[in-house]
Amino acid sequence: MAEEDRISGLPDQVLVDILSRLPSTIVVHTRILSNRWKNLWRSVPTVDIDSTFFNDAFPLINHPNHPKHRFFQFAASLILALTKDAKQAILNFRLKCNNHYFCQCYDVKLWVDTIVRRSVEEIEISLPPHTLINLPLSVVTCQTLVVLKIEHLIVDLKGSVVQLPRLKTLHIDGAVLPKSLYLCLLLNGVPNLEDLKIKSLAPRYDGGDDGGSMPYVSGLSHSFPKLMRADVSSVAINISDLRLSYVTGTSLTTFCNLIHMKLCMFDCKWGSLVRLLGFCPVLRILHVDEASDERSALGLKNEPVPDCMWRLRECTITNFRSVDADLEFATYILQNARVLLRMNIRSTSSLSQEERMELLQDLCMIPMISRACLVLF
Repeated sequence: MAEEDRISGLPDQVLVDILSRLPSTIVVHTRILSNRWKNLWRSVPTVDIDSTFFNDAFPLINHPNHPKHRFFQFAASLILALTKDAKQAILNFRLKCNNHYFCQCYDVKLWVDTIVRRSVEEIEISLPPHTLINLPLSVVTCQTLVVLKIEHLIVDLKGSVVQLPRLKTLHIDGAVLPKSLYLCLLLNGVPNLEDLKIKSLAPRYDGGDDGGSMPYVSGLSHSFPKLMRADVSSVAINISDLRLSYVTGTSLTTFCNLIHMKLCMFDCKWGSLVRLLGFCPVLRILHVDEASDERSALGLKNEPVPDCMWRLRECTITNFRSVDADLEFATYILQNARVLLRMNIRSTSSLSQEERMELLQDLCMIPMISRACLVLF
């Protein structure tokens, strides 16, 4: 007795929702299951192209069956098929390519430009390092975009005005910015941002007029009143120049909803960080990664206690060194964070065992205002 096919009996809307969570290579192959599935894949509002499905060995790159050509043919045919119907929306576009030979600049631009015209809400593009493919400029003016995640693309705005009024999530990893100013211009165009992640930005790839300097974040023209999570890691910024909510001619504006902040500091001015915390009144999790040998913290006792000290639950400091400035900042947090539950101190690997023991003793001597706090070293 044949088993009942319960999945095929589900409504189209449910099946389309299931298929939208799968890679497009799998989705397209469902058309051979039965007549019920023959055209269902055309209704899926997601394009998810992953080159790992085409990574089988084939020595002759010019052969029509080489994975590179099959990858291009599949991607181009899929996008063409889904965009034939003028009413078909493409809400999600994900492109993952782990091979330099598979992705060409003009292909990526054509695919993305086509998707943007279909009211796309989510774009994720992940390319291998040093691919040297530009982020299509149509993306930075997409009025319907809600989520943008890019990895190893060149963000060259070329004078374009960024207009992303609905964007809530922005993740940038390993991108190349021809000019440091472009990062500021990009962030200026996302006034409703809620989730920001910037990691491992690279300097101008050809030396350019920035002299190969690392990108920085400073001088933004508006605040981010809806920002809830900020992860700024492995980016060369001076903490005194961090102006994620800087208004020209005035001071920092309050991050009313920011609860989780991660910073990578290349010039550790603890006083500037404490002043920044004053504009994060509901902050609960703070992660600071020290990436510089220079330290400056003298005078923290004179700094006003930020409102977030009544809400901060967890603080992590990585690359902690046994110097007075680091100990002063740790002391400031432990003596002012009234509901702190965890203080994570991760010392730099350059410390000897004896120095680590001395540092641990110094930390244990700090009086803590929160009785529930655990210091993890």
